[in-house]
Amino acid sequence: MVRQVLDVNGRMTVPEAIDLAMCPQVYNAELWQARLAYAWAKADAKVKDDDAAKLYELAVRWNRRLDPDSVGAVAYKFWKDQVWKDHEILTADNKGETPPEVPTEKLVQDVVDGAAALKKQWERLDVKYGEIYRVGREGSQRTWPVGGGSFEGMATPRAVGFKERPDHTTFLSWAGQTSTQLVQRTNPPRSWTLLPLGESDHPDSKHFDDQAEKLFSPGKLKPTYFLNKEELLKHVESKTVLHRPLK
Repeated sequence: MVRQVLDVNGRMTVPEAIDLAMCPQVYNAELWQARLAYAWAKADAKVKDDDAAKLYELAVRWNRRLDPDSVGAVAYKFWKDQVWKDHEILTADNKGETPPEVPTEKLVQDVVDGAAALKKQWERLDVKYGEIYRVGREGSQRTWPVGGGSFEGMATPRAVGFKERPDHTTFLSWAGQTSTQLVQRTNPPRSWTLLPLGESDHPDSKHFDDQAEKLFSPGKLKPTYFLNKEELLKHVESKTVLHRPLK
């Protein structure tokens, strides 16, 4: 998806480049939605219970973005997880495209099973993506919602990797797109960065996990003030001078 965008855009502004790096759009999800809509229309009404019908509506009306506040993203993923339990489908669809050999009956049954799995785990179907997928220090009591991600059969330009937490319900970001950097090759160069946690390893520091909360969670990059001492000094919080004793 990123290569396709870059291929048709010879020039790009800095805001456009940042938007692309932080983009949570799921590649080829529209193909799966169209296939599901076709299968649902053909299916026997007897298999469509109320929960399945609600999950279906959330999944097919979803805007195909893994935004933290999206409930459609969770509905779609719980359905897609059921589809991908079939190993033959998994190996046939390494690019995220809809494999033609998936029977329509299976796609509909996977909606039923996905709704049941979501209801069992969360006791409701309107679960926001950011309730499940979080960012923060491992072992910390504070975490924040995050968008984007890469899973089996789902990929976004913001390819954050997640690890299941001990509650077996939520996931914490730990791989993939972590220390993101954008460089504009001007003279002098300009650059922007994004760390998943913070600059300090001391829990009592306000910079322990401030970037997780203020940057990584909302998907924002900050300037590095590279070769720009005047601008950098405006953000200095403290100064320490070390003197080497003379022999």
